[in-house]
Amino acid sequence: MKIVPVFCPAALALAIFGSVLQGAPDEDVFGRLRQFRYGQDAAVLTQVEKRVAAVTANPTDLQARQDLAGNLAAILQTDASYEAKQFVCRQLAVVGTARQVPLLARLLTDSQFSDMARYALGAIPDRSVNRALRQALNQTSGKTQIGIINTLGFRRDTAAVRRLGRLLNGADPGVATAAAHALGNIGGPEAAGLLSRTLARATGEFHFAVADAYLACAEGYLARNDRAHALEIGRELFQARQPVQTRVGALRLLAGAGGNEGVGRVLESLRDPDPVIHRAALGCVRLLAGPEAIGRVAADLSRLPAADQVVVLGALADLGNPAALPAAESAARSGELEVRRAALLALGQLGNAATVPTLVRAGGESGDVAERDAALAALRSVRGSAVDAAVIQEMQRARGELRAELIAVLADRSATAAVPALLAEARGEAPQARQAAFRALAQLGSASDMPALVRLLVEARDDSSRADAEQAVLDLAVRTEDRDRRADAILAALPGVTSVPARCSLLRVLGGVGDAKALQALVAATRDPESAVQNTAVRELSDWQDTAALDSLAQIFQTTTNPTHRILALRGYLRLVGSAEDLPTAEKLKRCRAAMDQIRSTDEKKLVLAGLGSIADPVALRLVLPYLDDPAVRTEAAEATLQIARTIYASDRAEVKQALQRVLTVTTEPQRRQQAEVVLRDIDVIGDYITDWQVAGPYFEPGKNFEALFDMPFPPENPTATNVDWREIRAGTDPSRPWVVDLLKALGGDERVAYLRARIYSDRDRDARLDVGSDDGVKIWVNGKVVHANNVARALTRDSDHVTVGLRQGWNTLLLKVTQNNQGWECCVRLHEPDGGRIPGVRIAAAGEE
Repeated sequence: MKIVPVFCPAALALAIFGSVLQGAPDEDVFGRLRQFRYGQDAAVLTQVEKRVAAVTANPTDLQARQDLAGNLAAILQTDASYEAKQFVCRQLAVVGTARQVPLLARLLTDSQFSDMARYALGAIPDRSVNRALRQALNQTSGKTQIGIINTLGFRRDTAAVRRLGRLLNGADPGVATAAAHALGNIGGPEAAGLLSRTLARATGEFHFAVADAYLACAEGYLARNDRAHALEIGRELFQARQPVQTRVGALRLLAGAGGNEGVGRVLESLRDPDPVIHRAALGCVRLLAGPEAIGRVAADLSRLPAADQVVVLGALADLGNPAALPAAESAARSGELEVRRAALLALGQLGNAATVPTLVRAGGESGDVAERDAALAALRSVRGSAVDAAVIQEMQRARGELRAELIAVLADRSATAAVPALLAEARGEAPQARQAAFRALAQLGSASDMPALVRLLVEARDDSSRADAEQAVLDLAVRTEDRDRRADAILAALPGVTSVPARCSLLRVLGGVGDAKALQALVAATRDPESAVQNTAVRELSDWQDTAALDSLAQIFQTTTNPTHRILALRGYLRLVGSAEDLPTAEKLKRCRAAMDQIRSTDEKKLVLAGLGSIADPVALRLVLPYLDDPAVRTEAAEATLQIARTIYASDRAEVKQALQRVLTVTTEPQRRQQAEVVLRDIDVIGDYITDWQVAGPYFEPGKNFEALFDMPFPPENPTATNVDWREIRAGTDPSRPWVVDLLKALGGDERVAYLRARIYSDRDRDARLDVGSDDGVKIWVNGKVVHANNVARALTRDSDHVTVGLRQGWNTLLLKVTQNNQGWECCVRLHEPDGGRIPGVRIAAAGEE
């Protein structure tokens, strides 16, 4: 029986809050907060933020909120640092209540703390905040007063309107401008009247500020469904005596308000000689709403200049109101090419099934490529239940290129109703339409259509038709959801097909399907009496995508007398061995050795070397090295050596170094010598650093920071745990620091831990030294025993910690736990002799084999 846990947010919040409180006493946390300065450890800020989050997650516990807000506010009355008080105000914006208003209000007149106090007060939903702001208004000046004005406007305090009105006449232009904007935000008749009277006498930049505020009043009226007052303001601001910027804003307001007046103003402005008003009117078409308004604009369309018609048609298309359809259909017959293009695209948004013939005619008759493309694009987008049927009908009437284009339109429309018509087209004589039909059937067909499509392939009259049918059958097969049925129709048809080209096509499709049934059929076809069928089957097997074909390819390689088949089989066999993720490395090496024992020619030898080059293992390197002495395959052996070296040099540095030195000895080819020298330099750069690891995590607990997580055990610390997801991770994502493992890039996040694991092989029992750098803390185990622990918040510095460890003969397990506070999260580790020298007889790997 499965038990479903019940999630309770309030209980979780209490648990988190309780754990946070238990983590450190109040006096300790708030005492440390009072002393906080920028550049110091920010852990105390994180602790307070978590308390705030816990309190807000449980809104029913009002006492906890009051207590936390009170403790924070008390810091404002002390000699705490500026940074601490700034942080406190940010938190009071989240948890502050009416009780903190008097204390915060006292800071409003202090120019140093006024902004942060306003930040906190602005978020407290209590009327006392507005009273405090109004009282401070007359006690301040300059930037401090401007800030208070802004907050009053943000809170829409209607009681402040008269005081703000008096500031409109002040000597400080910044204060006057802020007062105007605040009045605009507050809105209402009294604020609107003040702004209207001020606008009549305002000049310069202040005039624009007042006009913007007046428009804001009008928008407030619209938000409250008071169109009459909004239109009154719009008319006043649209008067010709107003600056053009103000008139543009008023026009947008009038258009957005709806009704006859708005559309009338827009139509009138489309003929305005002022280019700014004219352009604004074009943009305002998109703000109109309702069939009547759209109809009026559409009716006026033909009287506009061609360039304007293009813009208006685009706007009408985006609005999507069918009232514009007649005007768009008329514009599609315009004598202006650009207007016709725009009209056709608009018909794609406004049209219906009745529009299809117009669009098809334009797509087939226009001599302009862009116009044809516009018509076809519209056919792809036009909506309506009868549209697909209309396009099918037009397609069957069309000829030549247009017929093929309409078939492509049906495919893009996902018109599955077109499948019967498309099957008929695929049997037709017209090559363009036939090819388009096969492509469309691959997209629109279903499993039930597969037998008919296979028949078309078998009955194809020429290579071109057969190739089109073959691709369609393959595409449809791969698209079939039931994987076990993908090859059924092909396999059912295959025994009855006598045409060799058709049998080869079906075999190629089976190769693309790539399931067990297809594999069985291809293996059988390698014994077909027709050589062309054999060739096709072997080629498809050599391109197989998983290891299921390995044994069949090995059998062909070992038994065939056809040299081409032997090479194809060997190439496919080695490709699968090298790329297979489900084959252990030891099995890959075993199979490569077996192939090597049976090679008969230089070409086969080159293939085996290429296969070994894909195996990242020192044994593969050892198998390749003797071939550096064979002049016939020396180039291929050098390439394989380089390929292996690039993947294993971090864990097998000494052996790779020797191999690369041999490459430099036997090859004179500049590019390969340069590649070898690059890897040798990389080996010197990383020195004794451990660069190949496995990683597990991240692990974290709600309410626990990195310090608490350091000593909290997680599954990787248990050697017998089976539920740990270990993944490979390598150092060097930052080329300038190739020894660094970047956990932040790999895992991300704050307040968590991750584990790194590596295996160290030693040829004897010995002492060694680990030099470790970490961001942040690090705990280290060797063979299950803790050898080092440093619970610290720090940035990465190489060799911060030095740890002497004992290694036993054979494989040893090195485990690191690295904590993450915030920002960077990384580490680096290197292994030395106790005196710091290079350590011989040691191999390091992310996962070793004992």
